[in-house]
Amino acid sequence: MPEDARAYTELNSERIVRIPSRDLNTIDKLWLNYSKGKFGFSVQKEIYQSLGGTKEFNGEIRDKFGVAVAWRTRNENGNYFWRNSDDCHYYIDIDIALRGHLPSCLWAGINDDWFENRRERLITLFYHLQASGIGNI
Repeated sequence: MPEDARAYTELNSERIVRIPSRDLNTIDKLWLNYSKGKFGFSVQKEIYQSLGGTKEFNGEIRDKFGVAVAWRTRNENGNYFWRNSDDCHYYIDIDIALRGHLPSCLWAGINDDWFENRRERLITLFYHLQASGIGNI
């Protein structure tokens, strides 16, 4: 994708907070309904916050969240890495997938520094959900 086209297609923090609460709620309810409560933005927000996640960056919590939703895994040498879009195995089967595995955070931007640049967008989304009263824990 040409560099200048990204400005029109990428969801950044400013655009995320302008998503109407009603639309976010609809999207989240669809995920919750069709996954029997296993997937959705509110599920991910709950996992993130249950690990101690806040608006402030904490690398340890970020890494725990990545493992919890299977976006971060170990390679054959036992070292952790963030999966990119080519590496992700999306488990549609409700019995196999980890809770919160979907929706993927790939919506949060291009394949850049994987989670580093998407982290801010995910946290923005989680707190936009909170402010909208969606999935409050």
